[in-house]
Amino acid sequence: MTDESANRDRTIRDHYERVWSAGDAWSFETSDYERERLDFLSAAVADRHYRRALEIGCGAGALTERLEEHADELLAIDVADAAIIRARRRLGERGRSGRVTFLAANAMTHDFAGSGPWDLIVLAETIYCLGWLYPVFDIGMLALALAESLAPGGRLLLANTFGAERDWLLRPFLILTYRDLFLNVGLERERETEFTGTKDGEAFRVLVSLLRRRSASGQG
Repeated sequence: MTDESANRDRTIRDHYERVWSAGDAWSFETSDYERERLDFLSAAVADRHYRRALEIGCGAGALTERLEEHADELLAIDVADAAIIRARRRLGERGRSGRVTFLAANAMTHDFAGSGPWDLIVLAETIYCLGWLYPVFDIGMLALALAESLAPGGRLLLANTFGAERDWLLRPFLILTYRDLFLNVGLERERETEFTGTKDGEAFRVLVSLLRRRSASGQG
């Protein structure tokens, strides 16, 4: 690992340690908008039960709580120990189902293939946080690693908010570029929609893309 890479890893970890140590920064636990958004994401994958699922950027476990209903095993990772501590405090050491494993880990260095294969991978409001610090080459290689770690027929749920021009991390062309990275490494678009709502008087749009890896036979 180069010094530059180590500095990025440390910067993102330290930033989110501060964020999660301070509390519920995005009002996941109190906002009607966030509750409805997370319910929408859970419903997007609820037509199937998954043997092994992975959530990247689990935070304090607000979406984890919903995803664990759909999987026999769920690995929930976050770069910040403070987030994992909050998730365990909220849901218990193994989640409310007893089927969750929480892990403090950096998505940019974790061996997803070695811990896979996965039937479902979820990245909700996560990839643009990585794009804040890491080069697009590294984000592209992450997309490839995740695609290759999916089981045949496995799904990847990608959800990101479209921001206004002032929201540098969320500018629409970047959100669409992140989605296209996963298409360009070989995943197919199963369906795509938007979640819309209002939070604190401001309207939001979230692009929700359900992608999949072709089955071994090439069908479905």
